[in-house]
Amino acid sequence: MQMPAEPEPDLPFEIAHLLLIDVVGYSKLLVNEQIEMLRKLNQIVRGTESFRAAEASGKLNRVPTGDGMALLFFRSLEEPVRCALEISRTLQDHPHIKVRMEFTVAQSTESPMWTTKRTLRDRE
Repeated sequence: MQMPAEPEPDLPFEIAHLLLIDVVGYSKLLVNEQIEMLRKLNQIVRGTESFRAAEASGKLNRVPTGDGMALLFFRSLEEPVRCALEISRTLQDHPHIKVRMEFTVAQSTESPMWTTKRTLRDRE
C-alpha cells in the first residue's frame, strides 16, 4: 500500500529575524524635528555593514513604523544583532538621538508589512 504524499504548503514559509527600532520621545518632538530625526536614523541604519550586506543579498525588508522602522532579516538571527551593535556604536556620536531596539523572530508567510504589523500588535 502506497502512502499518500504530504500536501505542499500553500504559502512559502520563512523565518524573519526582526530588529524593531523606535525613537524615544518621538511624539514630543516638533514635526520638523521628527522628520530630521528619522532622516538621520535612516542614514545611520543604511550606513551599517549588516544592512548593506543583507540588502545586497535580497534578504532584507525595511518597513517604516512611523516613529522608527522594522528591519526583517531572513538569513540568521546574528544579522539583526550585528546591525543593532553597529547602530549603537554610531549613535554614540549622536547623543541627541535616543532609540529603543528590540529583537524578535516571526514566521513570515505573508508580506513583510503584514509580518511587521502582526509582530508589533502581538508585543503590546
